[in-house]
Amino acid sequence: MAKSKVQQAASEMGKKGGPKGGRARALKLSPEDRAAIAAHAALARWHGEDLLQATHAGVLSLGGVEVPCYVLSDGRHVLAQTAMQVALGMSRSGGNSRAHRLSSIFETFDQKGLKTSDIAVRTDQVIRFSNLGAPGVVHGIEASVMVDLCRLFVEARRMDILSDQAQHIAARCEVLLAGFAQVGLLGLIREVTGYRADRARDALATILERFIAKELRPWVRTFPSDYYKHVFRLRGWDFDETSVKRPGCLGYITTDVVYARLAPGVVDELKRITPRTDKGRLKHKLHQRLTEEMGHPKLREHLTGVTYLLKTAPSWRGFKDQLDLAVPRFGDTLLLDFGPEDRVD
Repeated sequence: MAKSKVQQAASEMGKKGGPKGGRARALKLSPEDRAAIAAHAALARWHGEDLLQATHAGVLSLGGVEVPCYVLSDGRHVLAQTAMQVALGMSRSGGNSRAHRLSSIFETFDQKGLKTSDIAVRTDQVIRFSNLGAPGVVHGIEASVMVDLCRLFVEARRMDILSDQAQHIAARCEVLLAGFAQVGLLGLIREVTGYRADRARDALATILERFIAKELRPWVRTFPSDYYKHVFRLRGWDFDETSVKRPGCLGYITTDVVYARLAPGVVDELKRITPRTDKGRLKHKLHQRLTEEMGHPKLREHLTGVTYLLKTAPSWRGFKDQLDLAVPRFGDTLLLDFGPEDRVD
């Protein structure tokens, strides 16, 4: 089909500008970046653009066998297929023959009354993905399949339908299941790949973004007078509602009973972004950096509860005990209650 004038013009422009722009971009990239782009392009050509990517990778030691494990971009937890089969006690050699042997074992189990249709289908569902942009394609099996395989072999041994050659597989599976019961296979994968730490960081970043505003808000009266009145009462201080003077330690008290209990990491971030004077005092109130949508509503809700506990508490120690029980500080370890005689004010 003959090209239109517009298509011909576009083609000519591409010949002139495309190669030049591509070379200029390539010169700005590091050798590692160029290699990663080339590897991804090759994978896309051979396997399609929808090839999954591993976002986290690590190695599990299962029964003395090193098993590569991954968390994929869609959240699935995966074990390298061949290494997983070796970890189950199957021969280190044989390649595809291991898969054929597993199918043969499933067939035997079915004939002897142990249904394997579900696990057989899931074992055949090999997941193809790229490992963090590295060349080549990895073949994996969902981690939950390994747990179910172990249970299957242990059950087959209980039913006394295992061949002598497969007894060692059941023994290995029993050991693996005992280990998984302590932590959980998915938990182990998250730990060794670093996925758990990244998830925690992402969750904290989300909390801080929702609670802490980018811009400083104008000051408005936020803490009710009753909050200060009853803090003074329980601390044994004289309270003058008309005076703005406050004891120096009141700021530490407010940080403890209010800001440190709003959400994880909020008080540390507020302190970090709030400028101080030469004498170390905060230049503005911490609540001025809380967001209108999340931060301030949570602060007002928390202050209502704190003020109620202050009003009803007979002593400062009694107030702190009730507060620690109802709204503990984030990151604190809760103490066991051994009764009032064991407490120290």
